[in-house]
Amino acid sequence: MSALPATWTWSERTPDGTQAVLRLPVDLGAHHMAGHYPGYPILPGVVVVDWVQQAVDSLHGSGLQLRRLDRARFVRPLFPGDVLELTIRVRPREPDGEGIFAHARIVRSDRRLAVELDATFGPVGTHA
Repeated sequence: MSALPATWTWSERTPDGTQAVLRLPVDLGAHHMAGHYPGYPILPGVVVVDWVQQAVDSLHGSGLQLRRLDRARFVRPLFPGDVLELTIRVRPREPDGEGIFAHARIVRSDRRLAVELDATFGPVGTHA
């Protein structure tokens, strides 16, 4: 996938984990928009999941990989020209504490919810 086109606007570490907010522009010229869908381009859901992975990498290092999507709701399409706001909260996974749990919410420029997902990330090279 492509590099995270984000601007970090806020982040905070607490004893429970980390919360951060990013601004993400949706660029019509990006290669992942080609053909999805011709005449009605929308941002592919796999790009959103990749952006969440990259946000987790930025917050906790690149030693984690996506293990599973625990829940994913794609409520509204994401269009070229939108500037999205991704709010992500990450915390250690319970009970073993190996890996992390992430909750991500994306709102569009019109402030309407577009995507909400929960995902579990674990160390590279191990199995959940």
